[in-house]
Amino acid sequence: MNLKTRTPKGLYLKKEEDIKKMIEGGKKLVEILFEIKEKIKPGTKAEDLDKLAEELILKTGGRPAFKGYKPFFAKKPFPSSICFSKNEIVVHGIPKGFVEYSDIIKIDIGMIWKNLYLDCAITVGIEPLSDEDKNLIKATLEALKKAIDVFVFGNKLGEVGFVIEKTIKSFGFKPIYNLCGHGVGYNLHEEPEVLNFGQKNKGVTITSGLVVAIEPMASKTEIALENKDESF
Repeated sequence: MNLKTRTPKGLYLKKEEDIKKMIEGGKKLVEILFEIKEKIKPGTKAEDLDKLAEELILKTGGRPAFKGYKPFFAKKPFPSSICFSKNEIVVHGIPKGFVEYSDIIKIDIGMIWKNLYLDCAITVGIEPLSDEDKNLIKATLEALKKAIDVFVFGNKLGEVGFVIEKTIKSFGFKPIYNLCGHGVGYNLHEEPEVLNFGQKNKGVTITSGLVVAIEPMASKTEIALENKDESF
């Protein structure tokens, strides 16, 4: 990697050829994610979804980005190729247990493709779902779509956060303020943080070469997050 691509603010701006590789790999990763989605049914074992993810990633020519990843705050490396987060588990859940009726399942998956990191996720609701649960899923999806719409050259990242917060609140839910999206590409997690709140005309300017994972997250009420597994 050419360190000259790193700005004084710590941002890694991707070269055009690297972005092309990320688009190529990203399309493959989305195909994998949707193949996993088709298996998310009542009675499905979380560990089987993880095994399938790893098999598909390796078959396509990539490497799992999450398995063995050890952020600075973790006591040991992450053990799985996907994050399986069920109901009140917001993110970064270790695949355990089974899919059940009325669950809200979040699958987060990462792949290293031609030495570049890719990261994407999907939320799946298992019927029967309450109207509130359906709207919670809809709120975060709408927030994502509107955030992508304003992620354009010249805008500030604060506007992305502003749109996410406004959209989630318009559905009657609360954005999760202490979790966020992030830069991605040369590393799994890079600057800048992509917050789920913000102000217009504030923050990092969106410029050529900036690649981020936008990750709207919401809850039904104000919540205090806790780490369910202190190892991670």
